[in-house]
Amino acid sequence: QPPLCRLDATIENPIRMFNIEVEITDINDNAPHFRRGTMHLDISESSPVGERFSLNNAADPDVGTNSVKNYHLSASEHFSIEIQTGRDGTKFADLILKKALDREQQAVHNLMLTAVDGGVPTRTGTASIIVRVLDVNDNAPSFEKDKYVVEVMENSPIGSLVMKVNATDLDEGSNSDIMYSYSLYTSERTQQVFNLNSENGEIRVKEMINYEDFRVYEMEVTDMNDNHPEISIKSFQSPIKENEPIDTVIAVVSVSDKDSGDNGVLLDVNDNVPQFSQSFYTIRVMENNAPGALLSSLTAFDPDLHENQYLVYFILEKEIANTSMSMLFSINPENGNLYALKTFDYEIEKDFLFHIEARDSGSPPLSSNVTVHIIIVDQNDNAPVIVSPWRAHGSVVEEKIPRSTDKGSLVAKVIALDTDSVHNSRITYQFLQVTDATLFSLDQYNGEIRTMRMFNREQQAVHNLILAAVDGGVPTRTGTASIIVRVLDVNDNAPSFDKDKYVVEVMENSPIGSLVMKVNATDLDEGSNSDIMYSYSLYTSERTQQVFNLNSENGEIRVKEMINYEDFRVYEMEVNPKDGVLFVNQRVDREELCAKNAPCITNLKAVVENPLEMHQVIVEILDVNDNSPKFPEENYTLEVLESATVGSRFQMEGANDLDVGLNSLQSYKLNHNQYFRLEIEEFGEEGKVPFLILQRPLDRENADQHWLLLTATDGGKPFKSGTINITVIVSDINDNSPVCDKQKYTVTVKENAPSGTFLLTVNASDSDEGLNGEIEYSLRSKLRGLSTEPFDLDSRTGKLTVKGGLDYEEKQVYEIKVLAADKGVCLSHTLQCGCESGGRER
Repeated sequence: QPPLCRLDATIENPIRMFNIEVEITDINDNAPHFRRGTMHLDISESSPVGERFSLNNAADPDVGTNSVKNYHLSASEHFSIEIQTGRDGTKFADLILKKALDREQQAVHNLMLTAVDGGVPTRTGTASIIVRVLDVNDNAPSFEKDKYVVEVMENSPIGSLVMKVNATDLDEGSNSDIMYSYSLYTSERTQQVFNLNSENGEIRVKEMINYEDFRVYEMEVTDMNDNHPEISIKSFQSPIKENEPIDTVIAVVSVSDKDSGDNGVLLDVNDNVPQFSQSFYTIRVMENNAPGALLSSLTAFDPDLHENQYLVYFILEKEIANTSMSMLFSINPENGNLYALKTFDYEIEKDFLFHIEARDSGSPPLSSNVTVHIIIVDQNDNAPVIVSPWRAHGSVVEEKIPRSTDKGSLVAKVIALDTDSVHNSRITYQFLQVTDATLFSLDQYNGEIRTMRMFNREQQAVHNLILAAVDGGVPTRTGTASIIVRVLDVNDNAPSFDKDKYVVEVMENSPIGSLVMKVNATDLDEGSNSDIMYSYSLYTSERTQQVFNLNSENGEIRVKEMINYEDFRVYEMEVNPKDGVLFVNQRVDREELCAKNAPCITNLKAVVENPLEMHQVIVEILDVNDNSPKFPEENYTLEVLESATVGSRFQMEGANDLDVGLNSLQSYKLNHNQYFRLEIEEFGEEGKVPFLILQRPLDRENADQHWLLLTATDGGKPFKSGTINITVIVSDINDNSPVCDKQKYTVTVKENAPSGTFLLTVNASDSDEGLNGEIEYSLRSKLRGLSTEPFDLDSRTGKLTVKGGLDYEEKQVYEIKVLAADKGVCLSHTLQCGCESGGRER
C-alpha cells in the first residue's frame, strides 16, 4: 500500500469534518544495501550441480519501481544466480552451483553480488560472497614409491628400524589421516618377523632374522582408507504424481565400502543446508491478541545426520520505528514455534516483514533463512464516533430551523468516523427515536437529515431526535447522538378576533372616555410576532374615528366625542393587519451598480411596524448577457518587419465584456489566412489576451499588407460577439540588390568631344522602398595609364558624359566599371555594370 498521511480537517459554520489522505510519492533517493557486507558460505565439494544456496537479500527503503529489481553476480565458472520474487514483490537471489567444485584445485571462491534498483538513474549496492569449499574424502592415499627395496642384516637386533614407508592424502582434516597395514597378500611369516607401525609406517624387526630360513621377504603395505564407498545405481525413470504426499519414497540408493570395521562406515558430511517447506510465510494475526500467543510453527528439515541435522532457530534482527523485532516476536530455538510478545493494534501497526534463520550444528554450520510476513487482521474494537454536528457542551446538539423550511431541506448532516478498516468501518445511520416519523428522514449512507414536509410550529415547536451510527463489524458497534430541532417562529399567522362581528349598544350623550367595548385578537405566533397593535381599517369612516377612540395596545374603544342619536344611529368600524411587498420601480443595470464585481449585492433596510422592527434585506442582482465583447478600436494597424522570424509573437489588445461569469468574454477566433495563427494566454486580472503568431515568412515585395479579422465571443445563450479589423503592414528591409537593365552598355564618341558631351544613361532598379530603394552610381576606379579621368558620371541619374581629353591616337576603346549601390542601412547591396566607349570616329 502507498504511504499515506491521514489528516482530519474541521470546517466551521456549519461544522464539518473531512478525512484527508495525502499520498507520499517515492523518489529514488536510497541505494540498495545488504544487511551484511560480507556473506560466508561453506559448500561441500561433493555438492551436485544445480544445488541452490540462499543469499541475504538487499534492502531498499524506496518502494515501487525504485526498490530492488535485479541482482548481478561477478563472473564465475562455478556459480550463477537466479532471481526469485516473494509474494510481496520482494526480490531474492539464490546462488546456483553450475560446475562441480574441487577443493584440491581451489579451496575458496570470492564473488561479488550487486543489487540494482529500478530508479532512473539506477542505484546499486554490493556485498562480497566468500565461498569456502568443504572437503570430502574423494582422494585415496598414495605412497611416495610403488616399491621399496631394502637390505637388512641377519641377526639384526629386535626393534631395529628396517625402513619407513610414507603415504600422502590430498584431502584435509580427518580425511587425510592415514593408517598403515599389511595387505592380504603379505605372508604370515613376514608379518611374524617384521612389525608395521600403523600410525607412522615404520617397519621394525620383530623376531630374529636367519638368512638360511628366508633370504627375501616381500610385504605389501596398504593404507586403511584405500577403498572408496561405491553407490550401486542404474539409470531409471519413474513417473511421480504431482499430488504425491511429502516423504513418499522415490528411489532406494545402495552404498557399499570394501573396507571393513570403522573404515566401512559412511560418515555424514554437513553438506546440506536446512530447508524450509516454504520460501515465504504469511501469517495472519487478529489484533488484540494475548501476549505470548503462538502464531505459527516454522520448521525446517536437514537431511544430514546427528549433530549436522540438529537445527537452531532465531530471528534476524531488524528495527521498525526504533523497535527491534526481538521486542515484538520470539521464536523457540529448538522447535521453531513463533510467539507474539505484545498485543498488536491494527490501527497502529498493520504488518511486519522480517527473516527467520535455521542453522544446523555441523562444523562449519550451514544455514538458510525464510521471509515471514505478519499481517495484523482488523477486529471491530472501535465504535463509530460522531464528529459532526459538533457537540460543544454535552452530548446534545441543538439545530434551529425556520418554520417556513420547505420539504427536502437539510436540517443537519451527521458525520461519524470509525478507526477500524474495511467492513468494520463502513457506517450506516438510523433513527433510534424521533418525535414525528412523518417529518424527518435520515439517509442511511451519508447521514443527511432532511424534512419530509412543511413544519407547523404552532403544533410542535421542539423535536427530539436520537440517532445511531452503526458499523459493519460482527458484532456491530454503535455511536449515538441526540439532536434537538427547534422550529423558529416566522410571522406567518395573522391575528384573529375572538368574534367575526361585535355588536354593542351605547347611550347617546355617553360621557367622553366611557368604555364602549373591548375587542380581543390573538396570534398563534410567538415572541414579538404575537404582539398585536389595533387600528381602524381603511373602511372605517372618518366620522366614526372622530367619535370613538381605539386604544392600539389593548383594543379598548371609548367615547371620544358626544354621541347624538339623531346624527348617526349605527357606527361601523373594521380592524385589519397590514402586509408589505418589495418591488422594482425602474430598470436595474447590474453593470452600472457593480461593474465587473461578482456577486452584485445591494443592501436595503426595511422597517416593519406593529411591532417596530428593522430588517436588513440583501438583494443580489443577477447578470444577463446584455453586453457584447468590445475591442477598444474597430480598426488596428500592426507594422511587422518582413525579416520577422517564423514563431514571432505580437500581442493584441483584448476585448472587454461588461458581463460576468459565463456571459463574459470566453474565446477569440481569427479568420483563415496563410501567415498568422492565434494563441490565447491567461494573464491574471487582464484575463484572456490574444497573440498573433507568424507561421510563414513575410515578403513585402510580394505582399506589403495583410488584412485580418479577430472575433471575440462570450459564453452567453445566445452568445454575443465583437470584431476588430487588423491591417498588417509589412515594413521593408534592405533585402534586394540593385539590378541594371543591361549587363553591358556600348556607345561611340568622337575624339576631342567637348566636356559635357552626353554618352548614355546607366539605369538600375531596386525592389526595396525608401532609402533601401534609392540608388547611387559611381565609377569603380580610375582608368589605367591616364593622368585624369576622361569621363564623368552623375551619381543620382547615372548619366555618363565626357569630361575631356579624348584622343583617338592615344586610346581607341575605354572599358568603364559603374557601381550601383542602394542607401540601405541594414544591408549593403551593390551592383557592377560594364560600359564600353569607343572613339572610332575622327
